Amino acid sequence: MNRGTLSLISPTISYYVVKSISCREAGFDCDYVVKCETEEEVMKNGTEHVQKVHGIKEEDITTEMKQKIRGFIRTS
Repeated sequence: MNRGTLSLISPTISYYVVKSISCREAGFDCDYVVKCETEEEVMKNGTEHVQKVHGIKEEDITTEMKQKIRGFIRTS
């Protein structure tokens, strides 16, 4: 995972950057959450989930839909 450093009180605190999105935020009635190191991994794993669980075909996932979903990805 990506590591960063934060220098506030302690000289060095390591933390991990996590990208995530919930299926519900993307518009599905589903509590599945994708958490990955990169936005690309979130999109890949999220796409696999909606195909397997929600029956969405790959050809039905448009560029516009992908852009909208990328907007819901959070960094923590």
